[in-house]
Parts: sequence; structure tokens; C-alpha cells
Amino acid sequence: SLHDALPISTVNLYSDVSVDKIINRYDMLNSYDFAKLNQEAGFYTWTDDELNAFKNSPSTNWQDEIFRTAVSQNHKVSISGGSDRVRYYLSPYWNKRNGTLRNNWSEGYGISGKLDLDLSDRITLQTELNAGHGESQNATFSNSNYTSLPITALLWAPIEPVIDPVTGHYSSNGKGTGTLLNPVLLTTNDDHSYSNSGSAIFNLKVNILDGLDFNGKFSISQGNSWNNDYQSSERNNGTSAIAGKSSSNSKSWLLNGYLTYTKTFADLHNFQAMAGFEETRSSGESLSGNAQNLPIESFKWNNLGLSAPMISVGSGYWNSAMRSFFGRINYNYANRYYVTANFRADGSSKFRDGNKFGYFPSFSLAWNAANEPFMQDQELVSTLKIRGGWGKTGNQAVGNYATYTSARSKDMTWGTGSIVAAYMDQAGSDLNLTWETTAQTDIGVDIGLWDDRLGFTFDRYKKNTTDLLAGVNVPGYSGGDKEYGRTEITTNVGSMMNRGWEIGIRYNVIRTRDWNWDTSLN
Repeated sequence: SLHDALPISTVNLYSDVSVDKIINRYDMLNSYDFAKLNQEAGFYTWTDDELNAFKNSPSTNWQDEIFRTAVSQNHKVSISGGSDRVRYYLSPYWNKRNGTLRNNWSEGYGISGKLDLDLSDRITLQTELNAGHGESQNATFSNSNYTSLPITALLWAPIEPVIDPVTGHYSSNGKGTGTLLNPVLLTTNDDHSYSNSGSAIFNLKVNILDGLDFNGKFSISQGNSWNNDYQSSERNNGTSAIAGKSSSNSKSWLLNGYLTYTKTFADLHNFQAMAGFEETRSSGESLSGNAQNLPIESFKWNNLGLSAPMISVGSGYWNSAMRSFFGRINYNYANRYYVTANFRADGSSKFRDGNKFGYFPSFSLAWNAANEPFMQDQELVSTLKIRGGWGKTGNQAVGNYATYTSARSKDMTWGTGSIVAAYMDQAGSDLNLTWETTAQTDIGVDIGLWDDRLGFTFDRYKKNTTDLLAGVNVPGYSGGDKEYGRTEITTNVGSMMNRGWEIGIRYNVIRTRDWNWDTSLN
């Protein structure tokens, strides 16, 4: 039966509930002390009767108004088990976290699972699946001048009520408030985000022959997100209600595979060779719409077209890919003499034809003198390795379309003075953009004493980086204008050299069956 084939071995339940509260709040002045201090400083003037009235008037503690005691919880179940050839793991979860600021929370739920199958004595398949959903409300709060909500609460005067008794709306523009909005009004913002994500990973291991193994991996992931944002006219400093709606999705996949051959000859010659291939690809798109002067505020983001022509729309798309070929050879003789050689060829979609591929070889040599026969009759030196190496690495950290000229819109006056939509190229691009390459040479010595309880490392290195990737300012006559286009492009600007020494000391202070304590200094 299925139960016999996949017996449940372990069921665990994890559950926690936490309470968050702002404990160390600032001690603030009450209404009377605030009014008296400001009058003595000459900022405001009240009559004696008005000043004495503050003694009996309520004081608004704005920290109490925006902060709350937040209760959060997190729950997770894990189920695992299996047999000699089948092993599985399944874990659903749910969490809800409330922020200490009012109207601020996040929630998420999902499930993850793993399945390991020994299809035969030589073939193993591992599978991992994940899916999740998340929501959040008002992940960030800010004021019109980017002052944080807690700071706003400290700056607002205690003599101001939360609600103006005359208008019935939130108090605004009171004494000591400047241009900052009512802190409680800020918490009424409606900024709601959703996200869904899923991924799958498959690993295949095949022992083709004794010493010859194949490893393959395929993974795919996809994510979608949405955001709805609304600010009432009152929240938007009394001007007009605004709303926006946006969505984005992305997906990526990876495929790789490599062969490894391991062989020992005559118990002295240890040889390993590896060759493989990998390709990755990712893409995404986005869509957004925003509206001002909402005619019916209760609609929020649900009918942005009613605000025409005070609407704007944006969209975007991107993709990138990488294809790689790689190989490595390791050889050591009697664990004393070591030789390693590597080679990578990486092709990036970020560069144009002719520059897509970068080639990165490396090699290293080492001699572990501690394993020589003449070192076996002593107990002081446990490791004495002299090593050296040289290699190249590459960097392609540029935008996906760094070699392309982008376009932007710009309203222009045409003919009799009517304004029409126009499009123009921004500052150009470097069609010959290519990989940044770093070549490094390193010579070092590793020394271990008393069974490696005390260790020393000495390195001398030299690093040369060529075709540095960096932004370069573009003059106005070439399109580098803040109004009409971008002001810089990415190009290969030059080279840089670093060299120096590295020294490290490590001491194994405690080494027992149950405890291990290492201390190191570099």
C-alpha cells in the first residue's frame, strides 16, 4: 500500500506567538508646558487666560496615537519519512505579522516539499517544489517631505487634537506642525501589495561507470506581484485624491549538467576531470497606471480612467541569458604534489555579437612538504604547503540593454503652439562594450603546527583588472542632457592594479569531542 511504501516517520508542529511594543518612548511636554515654553521662547503668544486654559485641556500624545501593541504569529507543520529508496518532506506554513505602527501588517502562507528517489543503485532523482503567497499593508510610511512617521509624531504639538472639532476632519497646519501632515492621518494610507511565487528544482545523479558520474540540474521559478495605492485628498495635503495600480511578473530557469571522472592509479596517482555546460535565462515585464484628481474617491484604484486626462501609464520588459562551458582537471601525486587547471567560457546576452563570450583560464601548483617521507619522524609540523596560481575571472555587471540606445517621451510644441507627444533617443551606448577581466597571481605558504592547532598563512598577490566597467558622463552636444536624455553611458574605461601581502594566524583554543573553538587574526 502507499502507506507501507511511504511510512510517516516524523510529524513536527512549530508555532509561536509574539508581542511587540515600543517600550522606550520619548517623554514629551504636555499642552501647558509646551505652550509656556514656546511663549517664553517668543515663538507664539497667548494671553494669560489662554495659557492657563491649557492646564485643563487634553494633551495629545502622538506616540500613543500611532503606535500599538502588535501581536504576531507563525505556524508551520513538517511531515517527513520514507523508505530505503524513497524519502519525502512536506511543510505548509502560515504567518501573520502586525507592525507596531497602526494599519501596518503582512501575511503569508505557502508550502514546500522535497522528494528523493533512488531509481536504481546508480540513479538518484531529487525534487524540490515551493509555492507561496504574501500580502502586506503599508509596508512603508512617509510624509510629503520624506520625514518618517515616528519623527512626525515627535514634532507635532500636544495642543493639537487628532480631529479638528470645528471641521470634523483631521487637524492640520496647527501650531508647531509646519508642513508636516497629521501623524494619524498618515496611517490612513492604503498601500496594499500582493505576491505569488513558485519554484521547482530537479537534480539527477547517475553513476554511469565506476569512477564516472553525471550530475544534472534543472530549476524554474516564477513570481507575480501587484500593488494598489490610494491617498485621499485629505491625506494628499488637501489637494486631490490620487491612486495607482501596478503589476509585474518574472520567470527564470537554469539548466546544467557535468561529467566527473575520478581515478587512482597505483595508489599514488590521483586524477579527476570534470566537464560541463550551463545555461540560465530570466525575463520579466511590468505595467502601471496612476491617476490624479479622482472624481469619485470611493472608487480608489478601481476605475482610474475616470480621471482622464490626469492619468499616466507605464510598462516595461527585460530579459537576459547566460551560456557557459567549463572544465577542470585535478592531479596529485601521493598527496604531495598538486596540479589544477580550469577553463570557463561564459557568454552573456548583455553584450553584442563578437563580445558576448569571455574566456577565463586558471591553474595552480602546490607542494605539501609535510607529507614527504623525511617529515614523518617529527610531530611539530603537520602542514607545510607551498602553492602558487594564476587565473582570470570576468564581470558582466551592467544593465541588460547597456549596449542599446533607449527612447523616452517628451511633450513638444508643434506648429501653432499645440503640445504633441514626441519621442527621442537618449544618450547613446557603447556598441563595443565587453567583459571586465581580472587576472590574479598568488604565491603563498600554509603552515600548521601541533596537529594544526596553530596555523599561519602567508600570501603575496597581484591583481590586474582590465576593461573596467563604469559610467562615463556624456556631454550635452552628444545627448547627455538631464531634460532630454540620460547623462552617462556604461563603457570599458581603463585598468587597475592591486598588489599586496596577506597574513593570517589561526589558533585552535579548544578541541574536544563536544567543543571546538578557533580564533583567527588577519
